Amino acid sequence: MPRLMKSGRTFLLAVILSWFALPVQMAAADVAQQSPHQVIEKTTEALITVITEAKQYFDKDPERFYDEIERIIDPIVDFKSFARSVMGKYASKKRYMALKTDDERKHFVAQVNRFSDTFKEGLVKTYGKGLLTFNGHKIEIQPARASDIEKIKQGKSVSVTQLIHGTAEQPYVVVFKMRQNKKKQWKLRNVTIESINIGQVYRSQFDSAMQKYDKDMEKVIETWSVAPQEFSSSSSSSSNSNNNNNKKDA
Repeated sequence: MPRLMKSGRTFLLAVILSWFALPVQMAAADVAQQSPHQVIEKTTEALITVITEAKQYFDKDPERFYDEIERIIDPIVDFKSFARSVMGKYASKKRYMALKTDDERKHFVAQVNRFSDTFKEGLVKTYGKGLLTFNGHKIEIQPARASDIEKIKQGKSVSVTQLIHGTAEQPYVVVFKMRQNKKKQWKLRNVTIESINIGQVYRSQFDSAMQKYDKDMEKVIETWSVAPQEFSSSSSSSSNSNNNNNKKDA
């Protein structure tokens, strides 16, 4: 059973958010000048500061912490692409092109945008508090390999590996899938934690929800949740298949 399923699960799930929490100074132009490894490294440094400050006020003003996260995630995470990949075939270009009227296409786009917002809010609200469990863990970024440098030059997707040293004998392994947008800014597209592909897990969850609600997209979005117990259940049932797919994007 992956170590993600054990006591450290809540903290590791919060890692998802930690890379959504870049400081405002790193938005836009600065990010465009950095390599994906530098983006992750700078994020780590900034995150420790954010956590330290939040511990002083969170109990009295938790919304301040959530607002701070939400305010700074948009320039860094390609949430719309992430959300569409989670929606899978239900948000594909093929499905969009098959729609016959402008109203249908507008409704399609509105649903994708709504799910993207719901997905982001769910992550922030559900796992944001988990960031506060960070307590001096050693975090290190594996240096870029020659193959990574070549991919960066070619503008291809790059995987950045991070090791989180906690109380366990071996560090937790987190892999961030980064990709440039049209403005040459590196964006987070997916996260793999201890061989569990987060994008794949949520895609499976979305597909199951579509089956449960007879392909009623509005109902799926309305009832969407990223609660830890649901994540744990999904992880357990799909970890084997995810191991075979964790090299792919979400």
